[in-house]
Amino acid sequence: MGFHGHGSMVEVVAERGCWSVVKVDRKLVYGTGSQIEKALDNSEDSKNLNTSYIERLNLTIRQGSAYLYRRSACHAKEEEYLRKHLALLQCHYNFVRPHRTLKFGNLVKTPAMQAGIVSRRLFFREIFIARLGVFLCSLARVNNHRHIPDIRRLAA
Repeated sequence: MGFHGHGSMVEVVAERGCWSVVKVDRKLVYGTGSQIEKALDNSEDSKNLNTSYIERLNLTIRQGSAYLYRRSACHAKEEEYLRKHLALLQCHYNFVRPHRTLKFGNLVKTPAMQAGIVSRRLFFREIFIARLGVFLCSLARVNNHRHIPDIRRLAA
């Protein structure tokens, strides 16, 4: 697996004692040390390598999907169902669910708002209507897409 000159990867391994972390090792997997240093210098969140953000995201995804719960009787019967379910979770996480860490005064933003993709929080109804319009036009092979609701226009 490679990033073709874009990015780098570091493995962080925590050695645990009885109740706490005793030692943390960091190993460069891909990229260069200067790329890591540059990424940490440009980071708004942390100047140290840590796994807290990705671990939090993994936990959020696992909690949002019965398919991914540990020790669960639920399972996706086909890979396609799991992919669609994860796409729906991703949409909810980025466009619908406000994040407390993105609070600016009284305004709590979604990641899509923070990235400038939309100007307000969306609702599933708007997303499904926009997606249905694109799907129906692709079925009808319509080239004029002006009548399709666009997510950017919905959030304006």
